[in-house]
Amino acid sequence: MPSQLPDISSHGIWSVSSFKQGHGVANLYDHSTTTYWQSDGAQPHWVSIKLDSRMVIHSIRLFLNIGQDENYTPCQINIRAGSSQFDVQQVHLVELEKEPRGWVEVKLSDNGAPLAAQFLLIEFPANYENGLDVHVRQIQIMGPPAAEAKFRAEKILPFTTTEFSMYDSFR
Repeated sequence: MPSQLPDISSHGIWSVSSFKQGHGVANLYDHSTTTYWQSDGAQPHWVSIKLDSRMVIHSIRLFLNIGQDENYTPCQINIRAGSSQFDVQQVHLVELEKEPRGWVEVKLSDNGAPLAAQFLLIEFPANYENGLDVHVRQIQIMGPPAAEAKFRAEKILPFTTTEFSMYDSFR
C-alpha cells in the first residue's frame, strides 16, 4: 500500500509489554515483514511510542498476516494517545472484521481534527481463535500529508483560487 504520508516512526522511543527472545521491539520498525515482535505473558499486550515532541499523527499502519501467524494475530486494536503515559485517552478501538493479510491502516483524528500527541499506546486485547501471545510484523506512525505539514509549519493558507485571493487582505 504506497503512501504519500511521511513515516514519523523514527521520531520516537519504542517499548513493549513483553517479548520472546529474538522477537523484540526493534522488529516492529525494521522495514521487514519477515520479522515480527512476539509478546510473552498476560494480555493485553501493548506497544508504546514516546515521540520527541507533540506531533500531528494522521494514521497508524500495522502489518498483520493471519496466514503466517494464525492465532497470534490480533483481532482487536485499541489506540490511546496523550502527552505522556499518565494522561492517555482512548482514540480508536478497531475490531478487525476480515482476517488481515497485509497492511491495516487506522486513521486517527480528535473529534474530526488531526490528532496531536506525544505518547501513543497501542494495545492488543484479543486475538483470533483466543490466542494468547501476539505477532505484529510492522508498525508505522504516519504524519500529515506534506502540504498540510508545510501549512502548519509556515502558517500560510494553501489557497490559490481567484475567489479566495479577493478576500486575503484587509482594506
